[in-house]
Amino acid sequence: MNLHKHARLSPRGRALLVDRILVQGLRIEEAAHAAGVSVRTAYKWLKRYREEGPGGLTDRSSRPHSSPHALSPVIVAQVLEQRRSRQTYRQIAQRLSVAPSTIARVLRRAGLHRLAELEPALPHNRYEYALPGQLLHLDIKKLGRIGSPATVSPATGRAGTGASAGNTSTWPSTITRAWPSPPSSRTSAGPVPARP
Repeated sequence: MNLHKHARLSPRGRALLVDRILVQGLRIEEAAHAAGVSVRTAYKWLKRYREEGPGGLTDRSSRPHSSPHALSPVIVAQVLEQRRSRQTYRQIAQRLSVAPSTIARVLRRAGLHRLAELEPALPHNRYEYALPGQLLHLDIKKLGRIGSPATVSPATGRAGTGASAGNTSTWPSTITRAWPSPPSSRTSAGPVPARP
C-alpha cells in the first residue's frame, strides 16, 4: 500500500484511533487531537469501523462505482473492428460520432493504437546449421585497378618504377619518403666531460 507523504493516519493509526474511542473511553475530540486529525476524520473512521469492522480501516480505491458516460461494450467492439480494417482515429470518430481522444484511449487500452500492431511481426530470418563451416559467406566488392606503389630509394633519392617497367596504372602512386633522423644536440658540442 502506498501512502502519500502527508498522510496523518495509516491503517494501524486508524485502528489505534478507534481503540482509544471504543476501548479506552476517550471522547472523539480528545482522540482526534491525540492522533493529529480533525474531528470529522475521527467520526468518518469510527463510522466505517462500526459498519465494516476492521476491514473498513484500509484504503479504498478511488475508482468510481459507475461511469455513466463510458462507452458501451457494443461501441468499443465497433471501434476495434474498424481499427482492424486499418481505419484512422478520425475516420472511426466520424463514423461513430465519438471524440477522437476517446477513440485513442480505447485503442491504446486494447493495444491497437499503432498500425504496425495490427499485423503480427514476422519471425526472424535465421540460418542454423548443424556444423560450423556449412554456411559459406562471400563478401564481394568491386575494386578499381590498383598498381604497385612507387618507393623512394634512400641511397639514390629517386622513385622506382614499381613492379614492372611497363606499369600503365591510372591509380596515383603512393610515394614513401625516407626522412632523415633529427640531429642530436650532443654531437655539435663534442664529448661530454666526465664529472670530477
